[in-house]
Amino acid sequence: MSNTAIWVIGCVFFQVVFGLLGAVLLNQNFRGRGVIRGLTLIPWATPSVLAAMMWMWILDGNYGLLNDILMRIGLIVHPIPWISQTGTAMASLMLIDVWQGIPYFAVMLLAAMQTIPGDLLEAAKLDGAGAWKAFWKVVFPLMLPTLMITTILRIVWTASYMDLMMVVTQGGPAYSTLTIPLASYYRAYTDLKYGEATAMAGIQALLLLIVVVLYLRLMSNKGALDNGK
Repeated sequence: MSNTAIWVIGCVFFQVVFGLLGAVLLNQNFRGRGVIRGLTLIPWATPSVLAAMMWMWILDGNYGLLNDILMRIGLIVHPIPWISQTGTAMASLMLIDVWQGIPYFAVMLLAAMQTIPGDLLEAAKLDGAGAWKAFWKVVFPLMLPTLMITTILRIVWTASYMDLMMVVTQGGPAYSTLTIPLASYYRAYTDLKYGEATAMAGIQALLLLIVVVLYLRLMSNKGALDNGK
């Protein structure tokens, strides 16, 4: 459960942060914007198994591309087994998932930003608000509902996601990347302990249900406040 919590919170947090940054950048006017927007979807559209195999080569402890680059620029002296040691295995998996998930947030938030009337931003500028203040006072509050539902959906998806662990680490080393879905799978199809597997799946479903209920309560309270205004 601790591995699952670290996995979900870490992955979703960095996806939200970098996805928001990506949405802001993609919303700017620059040459080739349409092409860049299309290219940003490549990680999201890449099949999970293919992405896992690619990153296994990049993070390989013997001949991986990342180690080669870091050694060439002098940041490390010896190759680091990123996916073969307990201290870096989970972080490596999170890196892969964040790489795949950033475009999802970027595109969703970009769509929300483009629905914001330009008159509101013009009014904020006339009132003396700079770009930073206008974003946090005007743009971000209007994006918040989209950000919330996108985050909830990504939490549910990430918590249930086990393809990456199965391909890259198989839950190791030393169970350091074993999450509830993967443990449930092994209990059912390796140990043939279907009762334990069902219990694990039920616990995860209850935890995710709590997240969804909290979201629904927040949205209903927000709707009540809006109606009151």
